[in-house]
Amino acid sequence: MPRMDGYEAAQEIRKIEASRNEDEGSSKGLNQRARIFAVTGLASADDKRKAFACGMDGYLVKPVAFGMVENLFIRFKTG
Repeated sequence: MPRMDGYEAAQEIRKIEASRNEDEGSSKGLNQRARIFAVTGLASADDKRKAFACGMDGYLVKPVAFGMVENLFIRFKTG
């Protein structure tokens, strides 16, 4: 990514969400959290821990089968 990596992007998104929730509150319905999934070639346990610590919801290592992606959508489907 040109300006930041995926870890930094996830952290920034979470900061924006937290700020929005503080400013607007849940009364406006803005307390919904975006789903962020890492799709990476890095398969170490440390990389996975870092992804979750930065606010990501899921972690997939390439190559990714369509079935794995479908399972993520089903698992994280919101009502």
